[in-house]
Amino acid sequence: MPSKSDVEFFKIAVTKGFVDNAQGKRLITLLSQAENNAARLSIDKLMIMEEMLSPEQVKEIQDMQQRRIFYCPCGQKMNVFTFKPGEKARCKSCKRIIDIPDLK
Repeated sequence: MPSKSDVEFFKIAVTKGFVDNAQGKRLITLLSQAENNAARLSIDKLMIMEEMLSPEQVKEIQDMQQRRIFYCPCGQKMNVFTFKPGEKARCKSCKRIIDIPDLK
């Protein structure tokens, strides 16, 4: 099931006219299938993969949400929006220290 942030991301994309509501059901199905297969996928990455949004549109919405998603090797989803590339962050789940990549 999509996270609260994923739902908010989709609503912003609809409001900005980037996508329409009809695409929502399909996206939720794809996200659910990905989760069932233990894939690490957020709605922003999925919308780029499905060519619904450009990377620039995704960044615009992420900036509005103050959100940049990064996955720890343990599978924990992390918002690293406030970090600069090369900074270190600690995973809340496994406590691993991670170097933040450039997530343009």
